[in-house]
Amino acid sequence: MGKVRYTVVRKGTSLVLAATLATGMVPALALAQDAGNGAAPVAVQAENGFTPVEGTVYTVQVKWLKADSDSSSMMGAYFSTTAKAVYQNGKYAVSLTANESGKNMGVKLISGGSELPYVDNSDGTRTFTVSALKLDALTFQVTVPGMPMTPSARAVFDTSSIDEGVDIPSYEDAFTLYFKGSKYDVSRSFSDKVKVTASNGSYIIELTAKSLGEGNTLGDVTYQGKKVAKTVNEDGSATYSIPVSSITDTYDITFGYTVSIPNRGTMTNLHPFQLVVGNAAPNVSFVDRTGLTSEIVKAEAVEQGSKTDKAFSALQQAIADAYATVDAADATDASIAAGVKAITGAVEAFNTSADKADPGQDEQKVDKTLLNQKIADAKAIEQGNKTDEAFKALQEAIATAEKAAANDKIPQAGVAGATEQLQKAIDAFNTSKDAEAPAPTPSEDQTVTTADGFKLVAGKEYALPVSFVNATTGEQSTAANFMEATATVSYADGSYSVTVTPNAQGKQFLTAMTYGGKSAVQNADGSFTISGVPAINKDITVSVTMPGGTVDMGVRLDTTSLPTASGEPVTPQPPANNNNGSNGNNDGGATTDPNGRQAKQGFQVGHTYQVPASWLKHNSTEESMAAKYFGDTALVRPQSDGTFKVSFSATSEGANHIISLAYNGSNLAKSGNQYTVSIPKADSDTVVPISMTIKEMEQLGGGAQIADMHLKLSQAKDLGTGQDNAVASSSKILSKTGDNVAGVAGVAAVAAVAAGAAVVARRRMQRR
Repeated sequence: MGKVRYTVVRKGTSLVLAATLATGMVPALALAQDAGNGAAPVAVQAENGFTPVEGTVYTVQVKWLKADSDSSSMMGAYFSTTAKAVYQNGKYAVSLTANESGKNMGVKLISGGSELPYVDNSDGTRTFTVSALKLDALTFQVTVPGMPMTPSARAVFDTSSIDEGVDIPSYEDAFTLYFKGSKYDVSRSFSDKVKVTASNGSYIIELTAKSLGEGNTLGDVTYQGKKVAKTVNEDGSATYSIPVSSITDTYDITFGYTVSIPNRGTMTNLHPFQLVVGNAAPNVSFVDRTGLTSEIVKAEAVEQGSKTDKAFSALQQAIADAYATVDAADATDASIAAGVKAITGAVEAFNTSADKADPGQDEQKVDKTLLNQKIADAKAIEQGNKTDEAFKALQEAIATAEKAAANDKIPQAGVAGATEQLQKAIDAFNTSKDAEAPAPTPSEDQTVTTADGFKLVAGKEYALPVSFVNATTGEQSTAANFMEATATVSYADGSYSVTVTPNAQGKQFLTAMTYGGKSAVQNADGSFTISGVPAINKDITVSVTMPGGTVDMGVRLDTTSLPTASGEPVTPQPPANNNNGSNGNNDGGATTDPNGRQAKQGFQVGHTYQVPASWLKHNSTEESMAAKYFGDTALVRPQSDGTFKVSFSATSEGANHIISLAYNGSNLAKSGNQYTVSIPKADSDTVVPISMTIKEMEQLGGGAQIADMHLKLSQAKDLGTGQDNAVASSSKILSKTGDNVAGVAGVAAVAAVAAGAAVVARRRMQRR
């Protein structure tokens, strides 16, 4: 590794960054903090005997002292003893890390009236980043949820250890990947940190992808259109070394891999990602680059065969140009579309280019047996219920193949190509859609009778309950966890349009949907609309694309509420191979009766279900402090209007602290210690965000807090009918793991700060 040297004019200098943490107790601002006003970067200047080096990462020891003395501050217990500062383009990026206790308290930093960006690290810490023009003093405010007053402190940084000629060591840092503008869950495919190494004035970012298992292959990573160095590790993972000029930018990269899918063969994917290291401010792009990456995959699969070296070289250059377009930081929808046109044109030009000259061709016997047999097979195919357009395309392909068979000068490679093209035409015809029946004529009341027996108003949208099943087995699909339980259906011109909506989690992972080989329309709210559906009385098979690949899913609509021509409700027809859950899996909505026996599939109106409930922090996997306020179970009562009425109980402690609870802006009904909330019907585990006003927080000026109630509907116990007067239990059984010491200390600290704040407030009131 090349040496990157620190330049220190005067050794032993203590660099003090005065970080003031209390509202209303702000000393003179000694650090020019970047307010985001667009000012141009300034040239590096020496300050306090210290001259920074461009791109250097400084690790500095830090102590937390009280604002008005040199005594230790209690904030030292909640922040790391080191900080990082990077000088780049005339600014510093300064990072301060709250330890696990500080993070559990919910500590946040404010500078210039705005919250500082932060990253919650996998080790339980939280790192804040502030942009600064001078490395002299920083001013902050610290907030804790529900606590309007905080102690003040100074962060004192000791730079005396920085000396000339010290190598910058490699270090690990957190990172974030963005896919089409949204955060990607890196834990699924990558190591949780990158390694950063300084090299000759620039940096190497080492990104490690996890092994995909036997039979699957990690491909390459490109940056700025070029493949980066790749090292395959013993455990099957691969480490990619990405050379960059700084560590504060957003890097557009493309990551490839090949996986083997049962019954479908192998599939190669290219994912265009944006990489952000540490706490650098992301420059996120929402441009969809997947259309171009898909065409690159197709182009890379093309083999040279009998084509000339020149033609194949031109194709490879087109592929390289396409990678450069995908990786461009300033990519636009227009540039991506142009890239798609260029690469597809290059593939077509290659396929139609002349073959290599073969002097010995005339002496070789050309075998046309397979071609002639394929022509005979194609001619035997009848149109049946296929469209005229599809049948015409097949006949044209047959005619082309016959011309090839009649050509006495055609090489063997040409015969093989003609045979392959005819087979593709046969496959395309066999998989094409059937001809559509004429659209029904509307009746006088503007309704039409559909081919599958419904009597609907053309163009009207109908909201229907929907479930999502495995397209092969009929069991609940994995993708069902990412979808809302209501779909919208409309009928016009002889076919249906069906709109399904991903839930909040699904919008992060579901990237595309296709039906009948055509892409679904993705609407502004994230929902997908498929068109041309001939019937809704049976499962509608769609393909859903997620970062890990594509899965087939059956959309099963509950049509019992729709009017029919016969007057009788039409229920969905399950697939012929549906085993109705006979494998023993507890699909969403499957419940057990009081004796533990398997009950009827789905939640039934009139029944009461006992459901395990847990309370987590909003949009988090961590347990909420409010968990102790509620019992461990809830009662779920399905309603005829398609909703669930959920009742849960406050513990004795909760009854003493809770002022009110609300859901979607409406206060929850309360009877004694029982709260009741109405939620949409769900067929699998669901999350209900509850806003709560707590007595102590309101007294201290804090607002309402949100905690997520997780209802484990998959573990529901059917209590039967006649349980309308049953109440939810208020018992609270603490987790066997218990609260860790840090967590308990954090709660105690919050309580102490709150108590101190209350005392100060009372004293101020008395002085008045």
